[in-house]
Amino acid sequence: MGAKSVVGEVQCILYHPGDAPPSDGATDFFVSAQVLVGVAGEDLADSFDLMVFSPQRYAAYIGSEWDARVDDELLPGGAIRPVTGVWLMQSWSTDAFDSAVRRIVVASGPAPDWITLAQRISRLMPWEYDYEVDRRINEQAGLPDLALNTWHDG
Repeated sequence: MGAKSVVGEVQCILYHPGDAPPSDGATDFFVSAQVLVGVAGEDLADSFDLMVFSPQRYAAYIGSEWDARVDDELLPGGAIRPVTGVWLMQSWSTDAFDSAVRRIVVASGPAPDWITLAQRISRLMPWEYDYEVDRRINEQAGLPDLALNTWHDG
């Protein structure tokens, strides 16, 4: 590793609703997971959030939610909804989920700084500060803040 490098570490995985993931082997489930990741050896952590579904639960969820969700989630024209932060598993395995999360964090480093590492991790697990980083990058380049105008219409 170079003189200046950052390596990530999963500090905690929290499951919502409630405090427990589905039972191992479950084939019809949904769980919301908050993965707290920080720099290895440090106490601070940022949140990376996921929704994990079995395929049949996801099909039911997206079918029932299509018309009930806000228009901001649809691409212009209303025919396409991109989905970020969704993972599908045929059957739930706490060990498989934990292993995948940790592998993504390890594979994302080393990085020159925390922001670079977090952006790499956020390719597969949305980061709580991704819009803030985009805003700062645009600000430094003299560009407008587009965080609230996702589709840049107009």
